[in-house]
Amino acid sequence: MEHLEIRLFGRLEIRRDNVLLPAFATRKSERLFAFLVLNGTRPVSREILCGQFWGDQGESEAKKALRTELWRVRAVLEPHEGDRGAFLRVDGHVAGLADTPRTWVDTAEFEAGVRVQGANGQTALDDAQAARLETAAALYRGDFLEGHYDEWSLFQRERLRLVHLAALERLVAHYRATGQWLEAIVRGRQLLRDDPIREHIHRAVMAACLAMGDRPSAVRQYQSCVRTLREELDLEPMDETRRLHETIRDGAPTLANGAASGNGSAGRGDMVRIVAEVDSLLGELYALAERLQQTRATFAAGCEAP
Repeated sequence: MEHLEIRLFGRLEIRRDNVLLPAFATRKSERLFAFLVLNGTRPVSREILCGQFWGDQGESEAKKALRTELWRVRAVLEPHEGDRGAFLRVDGHVAGLADTPRTWVDTAEFEAGVRVQGANGQTALDDAQAARLETAAALYRGDFLEGHYDEWSLFQRERLRLVHLAALERLVAHYRATGQWLEAIVRGRQLLRDDPIREHIHRAVMAACLAMGDRPSAVRQYQSCVRTLREELDLEPMDETRRLHETIRDGAPTLANGAASGNGSAGRGDMVRIVAEVDSLLGELYALAERLQQTRATFAAGCEAP
């Protein structure tokens, strides 16, 4: 049985049995197809599609344009007569993806993968759950439907970007809680590349660098934090960030060996450890707040739909 693989992160890419299909004839075809894909197997009425993509045209012109673009989509997905209906459902009233397990969509796989819940519904993860979240986060190879800037695609792009950042935050919190410092640094810096003003993530990376005994990198991270906050927000770092920097600058022991130093500096190690734990909790709260914001935005968009 043939299999269809659709990737909406980054540039639109479609493969049929691992063979890359040609690009759609128009950018409108790309947007129309992506819109249908996001609705999954729920068919969309032609009236909604006409209003969404040709709302500034008359009814007859919009319906004609929709028929043309659906034909272009089908010419790529199902070029032969015998293919009709295998992946795309089009009839007199609705259009959408066919209800078949042979279609794989990266955005759907991503959203399913990030719905990882810890034990008893908590956000803390075990190693298996973290691995699942890593797999989901890896699907995010770029922003949703790059190169398109109409209102609905921009909304979806921002929503999925926030979901991705929340997933990275959960991974940072997990790796710090389990002492996987290098992984925490990698994911933290990945997050900061996309959203560099998250001060608590700068602290998380600083603490992880310190835990590995890499004081210079911890100091450089602090300097990056200061520079970013000043340039982007005209703000100075929080007291927690400055105190952590002072601890690093004054030669605090690493998190791994601080308690065993026996030279009166264990208190500093304890303080860094407490900062790490507090930042982990703040990260989880931040992720929950973003999920609430996404749910509200999705609900509002659904209420406004025709």
